[in-house]
Amino acid sequence: MKDYLRNLLKILYILKIVFRDSLSINMEVVFGRGLHSENKIPVLKYVVLRQAKKYRDFGYKYRLNKKTANGSMIITF
Repeated sequence: MKDYLRNLLKILYILKIVFRDSLSINMEVVFGRGLHSENKIPVLKYVVLRQAKKYRDFGYKYRLNKKTANGSMIITF
């Protein structure tokens, strides 16, 4: 799963370079009920944010828009 998210962020980063700031990409990450959690926060959230922060070094910006009631979150790149 970690490699999948890393590859997805790479693709989004390339699209962002090609289309410059005219491209606004929303990605929704949904957490399943059976997912392991750490301090009652799904682990996948940490993985996604850690990968997104990694690409901040390349000037790649993201914003966590909102957290929904069912545990998903929407990230705008």
